[in-house]
Amino acid sequence: EISPDEVSYSTINRLLNKNNLAGKTIVVQPERKRFAHDKVNVLWQGDMSHGPYVSYKGKKKKTFLFAYIDDCSRLV
Repeated sequence: EISPDEVSYSTINRLLNKNNLAGKTIVVQPERKRFAHDKVNVLWQGDMSHGPYVSYKGKKKKTFLFAYIDDCSRLV
């Protein structure tokens, strides 16, 4: 018998499963510090993404998007 101030294992297990928390361990991530250079043109960050297909001379051509940003000025 369970007293009113106790919770059964099955209740805890049911709630953990319901919220997708059963069997998972929580890992605490270390705090990350912000990073930025003091001067322009010292560091540029870049990324590439797949774009849509476009028609060119009757054929479909794949497009790509390339973007670069200066770490200090945030100039794209």
